[in-house]
Amino acid sequence: MKSGYRTTEFWVTLGIQLVGFMALLGWFTPDQANALTEAVVQMGGIAAMLLTAFGYNKGRSEVKSNEVYNRPEVKQ
Repeated sequence: MKSGYRTTEFWVTLGIQLVGFMALLGWFTPDQANALTEAVVQMGGIAAMLLTAFGYNKGRSEVKSNEVYNRPEVKQ
């Protein structure tokens, strides 16, 4: 299992909390904070999609390279 800070959920939650904290300090209006929260959630979804695709491609590449290098020589 991944450490907490290495998960998408951690970063999305942190981003949302930061937007809320900045809104509390008056840096953003409530409408701006809602828009930023939606953007953070969407970016988290995009990041999860890209990381999943990257992880899958990396894993498949490793499996295929192991199959190529570990197969016995065909003797005729």
